[in-house]
Amino acid sequence: MSRILFFVFLAFLVWFAVRMLGGSRKKRDVPPAEAAPAERRVETIRQCAWCGVHVPAGEATALPDGRLYCGPAHREAARQVAGPDGRRDA
Repeated sequence: MSRILFFVFLAFLVWFAVRMLGGSRKKRDVPPAEAAPAERRVETIRQCAWCGVHVPAGEATALPDGRLYCGPAHREAARQVAGPDGRRDA
């Protein structure tokens, strides 16, 4: 019984050593964080005029009067409520 435990312990040590050595090699292959491009594009966040959700300006859809919406469904809803002249029906 003691021989079996000895060999199980020995196998565990070998597995642990291989894992530690293999892991350190992988870490050396990864480029440092400073090598990543420092230039990042910052995009303006705008609020939907219909529901108030904040979306990037590049993903927002707009009416000709300049109001921005989170998607085409809210743009069309606002267009139907406002009417063809852009004014809300009273």
